[in-house]
Amino acid sequence: MNLISKDFFQLQIDFAVLWSKKLNINYDEVLFKNTCLYVRLLGYNDVNKPSMKNTRWIEILKNKPFENSKQIDYFYNFYLKFEKSKKPSPPRSACFTFNYHKDGNIFELHFVNADPQGNFSKERAHVRFNELKNMFRKIKELNHEDALVKVETWILNTETFKRLFPNEFTEDAKLLDTNLTQNYTHWGQFLTKDGELKKNSAQNFLSSIKNSNFGHINDYFPLPAKNSFLELDYFYKFYGIA
Repeated sequence: MNLISKDFFQLQIDFAVLWSKKLNINYDEVLFKNTCLYVRLLGYNDVNKPSMKNTRWIEILKNKPFENSKQIDYFYNFYLKFEKSKKPSPPRSACFTFNYHKDGNIFELHFVNADPQGNFSKERAHVRFNELKNMFRKIKELNHEDALVKVETWILNTETFKRLFPNEFTEDAKLLDTNLTQNYTHWGQFLTKDGELKKNSAQNFLSSIKNSNFGHINDYFPLPAKNSFLELDYFYKFYGIA
């Protein structure tokens, strides 16, 4: 995966400044709850979920520059160090992955920009479909027949994504009802497959923060995040898996 551009980190800071002023809430609280910074700098998983009490996070916030403009380089350098510290992984060939949550018996789907020829272009639709078919074959081998499948993403707003899944899964998608916007579930829509910022989309988003008044943070995003759950059997039937 390509490194994220520094412009994306500027978007995080610009948003945090506007959002903290708009709601009259603590700036550091916004950095934790509503930007990608924690996840991009420290990572997370089911065992080590984002926590405001994480000593490394507390230290990062404590030492950040006072000037917002200098914070961009500050946080970006931490991001580069974190990426460099990761163990090398083989190049990805598939855009879809999953992880299993034992607590809840749920398979959660994830999407990563991994196809330089186009993730959801018409020409690559059959590739994505076959990826999913092979992935659900692997899931079937794990023998969790009563499990649910879950996805949380802004991409549920796009027809090219929805066509890859059973209608029952995509048509029942609901707006994500959480005040946390800490990862790509919300923020991924502002990045190209090369990790560059979609500047027009970002500017429209910031303009919405300044000039609009919605009832929920999710409504300010150009494509609000959605989630959906469905039983495994629907996917086996859809992909023709006996």
